[in-house]
Amino acid sequence: MTDSTDAQGQDPNADAGQDPTTNESGKGGQDSQPTGFDALPPETQKEIRALRKESAAYRKRAEEYENANKSEIQKRDDALKASEQRATAAEQRYRAANARTAVTDAVGTTASPRAIYALIRDDLEFDDDGEPVNVTALIAREKKADPSLFRAANGSGDGGAGGAGGAGGDPNVKTDLNALLRQSMRR
Repeated sequence: MTDSTDAQGQDPNADAGQDPTTNESGKGGQDSQPTGFDALPPETQKEIRALRKESAAYRKRAEEYENANKSEIQKRDDALKASEQRATAAEQRYRAANARTAVTDAVGTTASPRAIYALIRDDLEFDDDGEPVNVTALIAREKKADPSLFRAANGSGDGGAGGAGGAGGDPNVKTDLNALLRQSMRR
């Protein structure tokens, strides 16, 4: 059975201005028949009420579904924003690592790569692949500005032996610190 009522529960076929106590000719009288919804048999009225109730439940479910979809869309938007932030942070870490490596390679042992990187990191430029493109120029600028940063350390750190071995340059003498400690413990 189809629902013959509109959204407000009114029968669109019923005359809107007609008094239910009047007959169709507009004359008042006691023998007039009810019109509209009241004119329907009680079983039909009961069925219409049940269908209206069911329709309201479906409308409510549709509204809940739309609201749930809105929250899902919002959740997806939030997840997308978080992913973009993580990707940006990862790209920045990648570029910084590439820049530190490039500075270390370009500076070598003539200066502290960490110090030079700290001086030039804000001026670094990167290509589309995240590789630094102006490291050499920036290092040259810093070398010109402060040449003392690029002086090699005096001596080799082995007391002048030149890495040839123990005292007096004898390659047969062990200069291993652990070996010296073990020897001193045995005495």
